[in-house]
Amino acid sequence: VHMLAVGVTSKLLAKAAGQPRQMLEEFFIAGLLHDVGEMVLMKYVTEPYHAVVERARAEGKSVCDVAVEDMGITRSDVGAKVSEHWKLPDNLSQVISDQCAGKRDLYLARVVRVADRYCREQGFGYVCDQSDLDITPQHLQEIQLKNSDFQQLKLTLPEEIEKAKVFLEKQG
Repeated sequence: VHMLAVGVTSKLLAKAAGQPRQMLEEFFIAGLLHDVGEMVLMKYVTEPYHAVVERARAEGKSVCDVAVEDMGITRSDVGAKVSEHWKLPDNLSQVISDQCAGKRDLYLARVVRVADRYCREQGFGYVCDQSDLDITPQHLQEIQLKNSDFQQLKLTLPEEIEKAKVFLEKQG
């Protein structure tokens, strides 16, 4: 649910910021795939990764920092390998591989970062990383979105995320 919520939120943030209509699906896909490395770790390295998540929560650290300390690898590293294997376009690969690096050179990555923070703070889906949830005025400025527009959008986001969930459930 978290990745779907980030996809929907990314698309709506981009739309509110005035991005061209033909680009909105790219924001949705980037949000949907942003944590693919984490999904792989949760599925295939379940116990060690669960221990990383629990330690990060207990110590108030980021999951990325604890993963490097305990496993020597992050969700970004795994996501980069997945995106390489899937031959994803560079812009999507960068969003996926930058999850822990904090580099947000691409506008697309900055929008996904704001969407991810919002969705983690709201508890949409199982959220591993509880650190760094604040959305600052600088974050909104980086995606060219006024705070008033963001506050208005926040009123509709839960309903839009629920609609997407229902749509997917009907498809499956």
